[in-house]
Amino acid sequence: MTNNSSVICNSRAAAIAALEAIASVFPRGTQKDALLAVVNWIIKNTPKDFDEETRARIQKIYDDNFDEAARKAIKWQVEGGEPEHGTRIEVPFLFNSDTKQWELENEMPPVWKEPEADILEMQEYEDEETDR
Repeated sequence: MTNNSSVICNSRAAAIAALEAIASVFPRGTQKDALLAVVNWIIKNTPKDFDEETRARIQKIYDDNFDEAARKAIKWQVEGGEPEHGTRIEVPFLFNSDTKQWELENEMPPVWKEPEADILEMQEYEDEETDR
């Protein structure tokens, strides 16, 4: 089916309102009952549209978990192209748009060191049953 008009339902509530408006035109009968059954199915099986409070909570979670450098990294990953100045990648690196180079944000994380002397070295396992 094609939509020849400019009518668009951008939300669940708009779709339900459109179906209810169409159902109100029909007299009692199968067509009206079928449309109302579709409305009931949509109400039961689709999530509600976000209200302003829910949008604010989601935005707060996003703001708390991502700093500006991480937001730029996600935007660059999605949109591609050249990263913005200050985009973080692989935790300690930021992109410098002037030099077009990835630079360390801080010092590098600690490197693995040899184990302490009091830790025993690995030895081959000897199975007494197979040695017989």
